[in-house]
Amino acid sequence: IMVLAGLASVAAGTEGSGLQASPSPDQGITASDPVGAYKKPGTLLWKVETGGAVTASPAVVDGVAYFGSGDNHFYAVEIKTGNVLWKVETGGKIDSSAAVVDGAAYFGSGDHHLYALDLKTGNLLWKLETAGKIRFSPSVVDTNVVFFISSSNIGHAVEAKSGRVIWKDTFGDWVRCPPVVMAQGVIYLMSERLEGNGGLYFYAVETITGDVLREKLLLTHNYALASAGADNVAYFISRWGGVYFVETAFAHKMRFVEAPKFHPIAPAVADGIAYFSADDGYLHAMRYVSEEGSLKPLGKVRTGNQVCSSLAVSDGVAYFGASDGRFSAVEVKSSRVCWEMAAGGAVTSTPVVAGGGVYFGSPDGG
Repeated sequence: IMVLAGLASVAAGTEGSGLQASPSPDQGITASDPVGAYKKPGTLLWKVETGGAVTASPAVVDGVAYFGSGDNHFYAVEIKTGNVLWKVETGGKIDSSAAVVDGAAYFGSGDHHLYALDLKTGNLLWKLETAGKIRFSPSVVDTNVVFFISSSNIGHAVEAKSGRVIWKDTFGDWVRCPPVVMAQGVIYLMSERLEGNGGLYFYAVETITGDVLREKLLLTHNYALASAGADNVAYFISRWGGVYFVETAFAHKMRFVEAPKFHPIAPAVADGIAYFSADDGYLHAMRYVSEEGSLKPLGKVRTGNQVCSSLAVSDGVAYFGASDGRFSAVEVKSSRVCWEMAAGGAVTSTPVVAGGGVYFGSPDGG
């Protein structure tokens, strides 16, 4: 299911559980209001029925949302109306987000292919067969190189225009969280090695050439669960509850900060502040102090049930889905719930804030 809800206003939200909106009874496409014309934050404007779960985030570009579904199709939907502009069938489930750059959408399918589609028509530009399932969303570097991980540990760099493989290489045995590609064209990734005592390895890789700039064993019997990147810092969440930071401005300098009294799950970064959902039922706001190599707590917001998705933070409001099927908008500074809505199941896709609305997928498929 693809859902659009009006954004929260820090000034206009209500106290308590806020406004609620339920999916329409016909389980089809609805468009109760165009974007920008709704009156109440949190109002369900429309949803699109698909034949499978939507577990990854949409990409919203120029008034169109692009996303894949468990029904093997990739969709283009007009955000003002919820009308499906086109959809393309692949040979497998699509459970990762697309990278949308320079008139094309790049995404992996369960049929072991990377696809490139024309944004306007949905026509196939090219597809590339890989040795296994494509893990995570691809990244596009400088509009001309697409990087992605297939199977559990094989990195590929391909030409965006043609799909020609520039290089591919193996990284450890198991890459469990998405690589982080920074503006300098360097890929940062964590991979677990399984032989012997195993261990978590950090890699810094040059995108164009595939040259490994740094390879470092961080800790045995460990792996990385989640990642994010912003402001020249890459964040990786450790299995044991700490956070690894890579400062790109200092020759890929690696630091580890143990998170106090909670186990972070999913990171998001906005305006220099790192937000972590955690297993203690709170959303934590923290600032990384480079000079000290430490995390400075700024506050926390009660979420109740475990947050299943990464967060989206915009204008002081955090948007997230929980394991009990609620989707919430919470003002970070005051912990006030601006609104909540029933999402039809645990929301695992990361919300996207764009065009006056917040977009996310739900596992009920409509």
